[in-house]
Amino acid sequence: MHCSKSCTNRCTASVRLVIVTLALFTTVHLVAGEGNYVRANITVDSQGLVTAASNGNPVNLATEVTGQLGNANIADSAVTDSKIQSVDYSKITNVPASSGGVPSGYSILGDSAIAPANFTFTGAVLSLPGTEQWNARAAMPAADAAFGVAVINNKIYVVGGIGGPIMNTCSEYNPATNTWRALAPMPTARDWVGVAVVNNRLYAMGGFNGSTMVNTNEMYDPATNTWTTLAPLPTARSGLCAATVNGRIYAIGGDLGGTTELTTNEEYDPAANTWRSRAPMPTARTAAGVAVFNNQIYFIGGSSADNSRLFAQNERYDPASNSWSTRAPLGFARHNHAVALLNNRIYVLGGSTASGMLQNNDEYNPASDTWTSRMQLPAPRQYFNAATVNGRIYALGGYTGSFLNSNTEYSNTTATFYVHRRN
Repeated sequence: MHCSKSCTNRCTASVRLVIVTLALFTTVHLVAGEGNYVRANITVDSQGLVTAASNGNPVNLATEVTGQLGNANIADSAVTDSKIQSVDYSKITNVPASSGGVPSGYSILGDSAIAPANFTFTGAVLSLPGTEQWNARAAMPAADAAFGVAVINNKIYVVGGIGGPIMNTCSEYNPATNTWRALAPMPTARDWVGVAVVNNRLYAMGGFNGSTMVNTNEMYDPATNTWTTLAPLPTARSGLCAATVNGRIYAIGGDLGGTTELTTNEEYDPAANTWRSRAPMPTARTAAGVAVFNNQIYFIGGSSADNSRLFAQNERYDPASNSWSTRAPLGFARHNHAVALLNNRIYVLGGSTASGMLQNNDEYNPASDTWTSRMQLPAPRQYFNAATVNGRIYALGGYTGSFLNSNTEYSNTTATFYVHRRN
């Protein structure tokens, strides 16, 4: 999700080894020789990152990966992290059921948690990223930018925005059928609106109506296709980010226009229809992106209200303790980007800097607090939004000198293997 600002009406694959579940500082021996597996002594740390691959013994590589590492029988000391990470693990299939030839204490990769005879499942699961793709999907009904987006029951809802005039439209996209349909319009036309979901209802708060910042808070119920006006946002603003944790919505950041960006953090309780102030964000900014992981809110990037300063900050808010912490920043400052969560990773897409629009696709791992570059967007893009449904990210709309109605789907498929150790 993004919280973009400063659009027209304001200024007229290499493969990587990842361990998903693994005991701390475990040594995994992968064996090749009898079937489709690799023999090596690979040490991984608590975050699943390869830190060593050397025990002085020969490494016999399965036929499927020999060509990729360059030798069928090389010393472990020559099996570098980069070589291990370059292997196309999707070709490691048909792990044999027998255990002949596999030394005691060494392991094989299986496609099931059920260990073959004479092996024991170690509890280690290797999730190995495979093919990344961007594919065009059904275009939005109308070109739009700076809109709000939400997911309810595996459908994407797009509300408000600007496609020339300020819009009050509400549209639903069904990825399963690749179709759009128009829904009851939002009562208050606005762009730069914050959107979040609680109990399958969409809440649209704040925004810019073409002349001023608004504090409007309107709820959409897909079950009845109706809108309801609720307690207003305490601080009227636009460019804010909204996120839900444990049934409460947090409206964070944004700006008042001019040179006033905000640190404001206000919590909304839909059940009581009430607001209260919470700990302010350390860095005031607007035009940022937000994602929720493990009941914590990540507020990433952004800019000052007048766009004179861009930010790379990645700040995490914990509603349980009402506290903020600093996490690894973006590789460079940007704003007007889109953010989405996929496979326990946060993706920051596109956006812009003072030099122009971006195609970047940067993946953040909250567990290891690290960033990785992924497959770029098909084209530079800004002022757009993104949402995730069934393991796919959908990048929607935006502005590149003209308003966009494009809908582009990103997938990053993974192959999962289970480590079984020879008894």
